[in-house]
Amino acid sequence: MMEQNIFPNVVTFNMLIDALCKEGRTGEAEGILKIMVRRGEKPDVITYNALMDGYCLQGQMKKAKQVFNSQVDKGLEPSSRSYNILMNGFCNKMNIDKAMDLFREMSRKGLKPTTYTYNILLKGLLNIGTCNAADYIFHEMMCSSQNANIITYSILLDGFFRNRKIGEAIKVFRSMQDQGIVPNNFIYSILINGMCKAGKIEDARKLFNSILANGLKPNVQLYNTMICGLCEVALLDEAEELLLQMDKDGCPPNDLTFNVVVRAFLKRGDRHKVKIYL
Repeated sequence: MMEQNIFPNVVTFNMLIDALCKEGRTGEAEGILKIMVRRGEKPDVITYNALMDGYCLQGQMKKAKQVFNSQVDKGLEPSSRSYNILMNGFCNKMNIDKAMDLFREMSRKGLKPTTYTYNILLKGLLNIGTCNAADYIFHEMMCSSQNANIITYSILLDGFFRNRKIGEAIKVFRSMQDQGIVPNNFIYSILINGMCKAGKIEDARKLFNSILANGLKPNVQLYNTMICGLCEVALLDEAEELLLQMDKDGCPPNDLTFNVVVRAFLKRGDRHKVKIYL
């Protein structure tokens, strides 16, 4: 570009900074930013967002916050995405208090939290086991103009099951259906896995059988989840039937499927079946 006397503009610099940051090369990205300023191109909010995202991906939250503050010092107004990037970084570092402070600051600045904003907070809160706070934020979201999407429900279901809040998880699933959101294979996988882990194998079986009735075709992840649940409670005949059914349904088992079944038969001491599956 330079040889052809085509001078990079802010869009060109932003793409380069973003690419370097995604590769974890934030030092080089900072160098590009300096070149950008020297050439008289003014960094914008997108520039700073890319740099913040890079530092957040590396867990360098102090640096990310410095970048956030530097754009404010230069008279730029952070966008909703700026706040989302920082909030996500703090949540990944399990620093929910800082994320909540930023969430409140957004409202004070007149910025409206998006569905993505709420999803970040919900995941962060559930990761540290604060289920009541997550439930409160979810209800706040439902009362706002931001609608929960299938990602929101997958975060809630996974979080509540991991925290052994089975009743809350079931309520979330019903709420999802009431909102007219059709569960996909990933949602069913979370549900079936959660039920199996809670010892509710019959409920897991019913959910699995309802998938076809809802017009979905189970994928390998769903089969593996159900087979794993059956093996956990030593229902190996049923697990074996499902494994054979996979090929019939045009969904060949993968290495994880065989690992689960082989491990279960080893535990039982059935060397003959182990040899067959190997």
